[in-house]
Amino acid sequence: MFAAFGVVALAGCQKAETISTYDAPRTEPAPRAVDVEAERKSLDHMFAAIVPQKDKAWFFKLVAPDEAAANALRKPFAEFVSSITLGEGDAAPTWKLPEGWTQKLGDRMRTATIEVPYGGEKLELAVSTLPLNEEWEPFLVQNVNRWMGQLQQGALSPATVTKLAKKAPIQGGGDATTFELVGFMKAAPMAGMGGMPAGHPPVGDSMKSATASSPRASDKTERVGEGAPASSSVPAAASSGSAEFTYAAPSGWQPGAANSIRKASFSISEGPQKAEVSVTAFPASGAMANPLAQAERWAGQVGLQLSEADLKSAAKDVTIDGTKGQRFELLGTGDGAKAILAAMVERDGQVWFFKMTGDRPLVEKQAEAFGKFVESVHFKGAM
Repeated sequence: MFAAFGVVALAGCQKAETISTYDAPRTEPAPRAVDVEAERKSLDHMFAAIVPQKDKAWFFKLVAPDEAAANALRKPFAEFVSSITLGEGDAAPTWKLPEGWTQKLGDRMRTATIEVPYGGEKLELAVSTLPLNEEWEPFLVQNVNRWMGQLQQGALSPATVTKLAKKAPIQGGGDATTFELVGFMKAAPMAGMGGMPAGHPPVGDSMKSATASSPRASDKTERVGEGAPASSSVPAAASSGSAEFTYAAPSGWQPGAANSIRKASFSISEGPQKAEVSVTAFPASGAMANPLAQAERWAGQVGLQLSEADLKSAAKDVTIDGTKGQRFELLGTGDGAKAILAAMVERDGQVWFFKMTGDRPLVEKQAEAFGKFVESVHFKGAM
């Protein structure tokens, strides 16, 4: 292929030059045609299941390297999930392995690694656990969008995550919440960076939460295991706030991840005692905006069953950036007791929740610091 170029000489005292043309080789290669169907078939499929158990959640995750692998492994993964039985106390769950699957010992990042044979190679099903000390729906959204970042796809809205979630009964009672997510799995060194390259908008239907219509930016390399929580979010204390609010974090609070739901988070530890602080915001509607409904749920999280009169008595007034809200102190009892300090306030159609949860001795010791943290909050924008 050749392109035509024109050359024009400047006019002056000399005889005017005529316009001449010549052919020159194209300097850029012709655009490569994209085989959309082939790209679709080569997408990674992530099978994931989350099983709640009291104050923690168990994660089971398997990545199939293409559509053919996904079709072959979808049913065995579902059968594996249905066989899960939760353990007593702090014991890990048990399960039944499909034929040919083998289990390896875990490490500090995983409870177990299960090798899944496919096409002459071995894929890995990662089993891990994380604390469950916040609302279930935000917990799902946070983890699904963490996985979407690993798949180089954009974050999904809470409504979309809810629509894509599927319930699967497990052995011995209870349910697993399962997802099938599709995208381009990142190489292991990139796992914690989140985000997605331009040209990869999330689309999909049924349990497929994302696909991509543009060609793969780079070849897939090592598959990412569950490991440490990777996320596209940023440390909360890096800027002491966000576009929506600012705060002053107490000394010793270690910043955690923030995203569209969890506006800020911190971890606190003192010896074996641990606690976590989270800041979340939701539309102010229904039970979400009802302080007593929230307090009843929080009480259940620390093993308390309180009457409506007890809940009303526990509610105290608090002012957050000039707006009146409510605060609660809910202290569990017995060995290994947990506790929750919480404050909530409604602003601009949203309910903001400030919550500390963890081992009771540490939570009580941090009560003053938590109060000062809440007092330091300043919202941006109009009321």
